[in-house]
Amino acid sequence: AFDPAPTKKFALRMLRLYLIWTVIYAPLMLGSYLRSGERIVSIAAHYIRDVIFVGGYYHLWFLNALIVGAVIVTILLRRGVKPRTMLLVAFLLYFCGLFSKSWFGFLLPLKDRIPILWTALRQVKKVIVTTNNGLFEGFLFVAMGMWLAFYGVRVSKGRAFAAFVIFMAVMTAEQRILNALHFVREDDMFLFLVPASFFLCAFVLQLALPDSPV
Repeated sequence: AFDPAPTKKFALRMLRLYLIWTVIYAPLMLGSYLRSGERIVSIAAHYIRDVIFVGGYYHLWFLNALIVGAVIVTILLRRGVKPRTMLLVAFLLYFCGLFSKSWFGFLLPLKDRIPILWTALRQVKKVIVTTNNGLFEGFLFVAMGMWLAFYGVRVSKGRAFAAFVIFMAVMTAEQRILNALHFVREDDMFLFLVPASFFLCAFVLQLALPDSPV
């Protein structure tokens, strides 16, 4: 059976780091909430929601997402879910998350054509705030790392780097086109970010840097 002990140790270490920095940044976050003019009860509710689903501060979302992604992958491995199936599920969730971010423009027709679905999606967003989180983004990238750990790198260093450059160029084109169409709500999740990240990781894993005292 898959041993969850390393994940537990890792998650607790990351959680401690996340909570420490959340406390450090708390005055800045609470200050921005207070300036909004909301009631104290509403501010407290929003802050707790953000700490759970988004991050204790803007850039702390990464630690939050990393913890959640690692826990999800571990639970699924313990339940016997195959790496290929897990990777597919993680990608589908990431793909759904795109529609709240860079692909938001594709959802806009729902506002007039299917208002019930549009309202439901807005209610979901009020709760989770963003898809830039552990379920929709962290899960996929941890699952990609899991795949490389299970099966290793099956592409040469040169081809991995070439593929990375190509997919970065395609992702740049994706970003420019979507922005030109005014589809983008936030510039942080793109479809071609996934293969670009995978091949960058595959390239870096094959770098043999010499030991150095620097």
